[in-house]
Amino acid sequence: MGGAKNLARSPLSREEMIAVVTQGKGGMPGFRAALSPDEIGQVVEHVRSLHVDH
Repeated sequence: MGGAKNLARSPLSREEMIAVVTQGKGGMPGFRAALSPDEIGQVVEHVRSLHVDH
């Protein structure tokens, strides 16, 4: 994944994930200009639905 962390394995809270998707972090750009707050919330909910424990 090019150095990006797999958010499906992330221990971050929903709010923390929203902040990462909105503002970016490390090598990941923020998507504030491309997605509405509702769309960012939908992305986070989708990623959280993929959560794996291993």
